[in-house]
Amino acid sequence: MMATHNPRTGLIGLLAGLILVAGCGSDGSSSDGPGPGGTSSMTVTGDIDDSFQGYAVYTDASLELGQFALSLTNNRNFALDLSIRVDDKAPPPEGSYAIGGGYGPDTVQATFSKFKEGSFINRTHYQAAGDAAGVLEITSSSDTEVVATFEFTGQNDAGKQIFITDGTFHARQVEGGIKQ
Repeated sequence: MMATHNPRTGLIGLLAGLILVAGCGSDGSSSDGPGPGGTSSMTVTGDIDDSFQGYAVYTDASLELGQFALSLTNNRNFALDLSIRVDDKAPPPEGSYAIGGGYGPDTVQATFSKFKEGSFINRTHYQAAGDAAGVLEITSSSDTEVVATFEFTGQNDAGKQIFITDGTFHARQVEGGIKQ
């Protein structure tokens, strides 16, 4: 039985990640990139043709809500939100997960937004297209960080598509966020 996903929950994760990334700089601890979390990169083709690099964070608050909500952003021109249901309040284990329209412990929802002129309001938004839009391969998972590769096809309301390839992230957990 497939669980349904409340779009607000994914939005909460995305906004929490954006707020955390916007409010945090490098803390001087060991990290594989500047900023509060780890690093991310991807290539986007189709309706958008560009490469993106940025931060990768998830919060303990999203895990408390039963969701692994990961935000990839550079706070200038893109945000990618990946979310999957978790039952034990821990990041999902190593393995392959389908990226698609469903939502559950084996299905990842994905949304990509490209911001025009740095405006979070003026954006183009794409969602994973269909039930088999792509794959997330988690290669390392612990209580404090997750490393993965991903690729998927996204589509906007006008039917235009993007193809995200060569996606990677090394995300670190950031404490705080929105708690309910």
